[in-house]
Amino acid sequence: MGDVPVVSVIINCFNSAAYLREAIDSVYRQTFSDWEIVFFDNNSTDSSASIALSYDDRVQYFKNDKTVLLGEARNLAIEKARGEFIAFLDCDDVWLPEKLSLQLKQFRKPSTRPVGFCYTDAMRVDSQGNHLLSYSHEKDLFGGNIYRELIYSSFIACSACIIRKDVFDKVGLFNPELHYVEEWDLWLRIAKYYDLAFVDSKLTEIRVHDSNVSRDIEGQYSEKVKLAEMIIDRDPAMKSECQRSMNMSAVQYQLTKLLLARNSELFSQLLVMIGTVLAKPAATIAIARKMINPKIYKAFRKKYLSSESSVVHGNKV
Repeated sequence: MGDVPVVSVIINCFNSAAYLREAIDSVYRQTFSDWEIVFFDNNSTDSSASIALSYDDRVQYFKNDKTVLLGEARNLAIEKARGEFIAFLDCDDVWLPEKLSLQLKQFRKPSTRPVGFCYTDAMRVDSQGNHLLSYSHEKDLFGGNIYRELIYSSFIACSACIIRKDVFDKVGLFNPELHYVEEWDLWLRIAKYYDLAFVDSKLTEIRVHDSNVSRDIEGQYSEKVKLAEMIIDRDPAMKSECQRSMNMSAVQYQLTKLLLARNSELFSQLLVMIGTVLAKPAATIAIARKMINPKIYKAFRKKYLSSESSVVHGNKV
């Protein structure tokens, strides 16, 4: 192992002590060992700092003097990274031991365009680590030149990806003005110029629990529409793809609201859903096919209707 690591593992943390040790331990269990952890503490007030500092000097600890949104925090962490590759691991997620090793091999394979990014299949797990649903069961996953497919749907988990650091020089970092779709926006900017390699193995576990910011359906939908408009502004040739994406997002949003509606709201929300179905039949069929799947519906209930059944509208940090 040289003085400069091959991989910098970015762990952004804000009051994430509950699952943090399990996440860090999963990096130490990697079969590929030439890495550092850039641990960026976003001004936590729980025991996250003491957990991170209990490891050896392969964990480079940095603490921000104020709490900022996740996109900005990730950018600050990337500036501290020394590796040729950047990998992200959220504090509540886990890597399987061969993740980094199998991903790094993908960058050496021939492709039409340079490979700037690699991601794996992922498994959603509950707070106890029980398997719920794999990404590949829920979504279609692609490799290669997948720019158009990625406009239609966000199917890459941040903890599942690894990126060549020099890619950021061409496409920029996370957009700090985005709160919910900053990852999707960055993946799209990368996919426009680089091939994305896909490892068809469930090497990443994504935790579903009560504090997930993804439960804010209002905020998600608003930013999905904003992102589609941003793509059209910078790439007008993708207008039809963006319109399809907005249609899918609208149907998913209304269906989620219907499934979460209280009894007093059920009838009015049903009428809205009927109007959406009539206006966007193709998108409705695509979304309905997914939601009819029992495993997907079970994961949906776990995500939105767990012990804290109200939808969270907190800051993503």
